[in-house]
Amino acid sequence: MGKNRNKTSNGRKQINRETKMRVVFDERARKEFLTGFRKRKDERRRVAKEQIEKKLKDEIKKIREDTRKKLQNSKKSKAHQIVPEIAHLIESNDTETNVTDFGSHSVTVT
Repeated sequence: MGKNRNKTSNGRKQINRETKMRVVFDERARKEFLTGFRKRKDERRRVAKEQIEKKLKDEIKKIREDTRKKLQNSKKSKAHQIVPEIAHLIESNDTETNVTDFGSHSVTVT
């Protein structure tokens, strides 16, 4: 019979060393990994804080812009105009004004 090429002299299967992955141990990389937990955690916190601050600024900017638009629209509305039928009561120069002085303050009644 033919001899099996995959077996060694003691009967075990031969190891294929050419296609196997090799692991290289790097002491500096291990130390950096073990001592870097705090640094990485602080970095994640810093990035998250920056994102939150950016979102907050964007939200404040959006609210201000909405408020400006609402104010501009409200100035154009009819609710803030003087009704002509009562305009003479508001803008009249011949209205009677009573001023009462109480020493420390005065009261004006129109």
